[in-house]
Amino acid sequence: MMMTRHLINGKPYTSKTLDDKKIIIEDWVLKKMPVAASVRCYEPVADGRYYSDFKDVNQQFRLIGTEKQLYAFFCKQLDEKGWQIQDSYDFKPESKDSEWYSKKENIWIRKKIKEYKKLYKERNKEVILLDIV
Repeated sequence: MMMTRHLINGKPYTSKTLDDKKIIIEDWVLKKMPVAASVRCYEPVADGRYYSDFKDVNQQFRLIGTEKQLYAFFCKQLDEKGWQIQDSYDFKPESKDSEWYSKKENIWIRKKIKEYKKLYKERNKEVILLDIV
């Protein structure tokens, strides 16, 4: 088992107390890194063998869970896949004094938050990872 500074005996470590009750929704943008594509290619010159190629894939995700769950999920992904977060955003309505405020957008966001929280409960309160297209 690989060890990172975030895992001790396979469990996430932090000196900060993390909330394990409140459900949060975050959007993560990962740093670019080569990922094996799921495309099979036939190369007759190479004795008719198949191979996989590397390419950039979408690396933007929406996560639903508690602060403690998202931290543990990140630690696992860092350890197993080398994930590095380039940026993250809270998925929540904007305040009225924000330059990005939009009443229509906030209504949509509130609706999605209710859907995500319902889905989280239906999935036994496990972290949910959604691909942002």
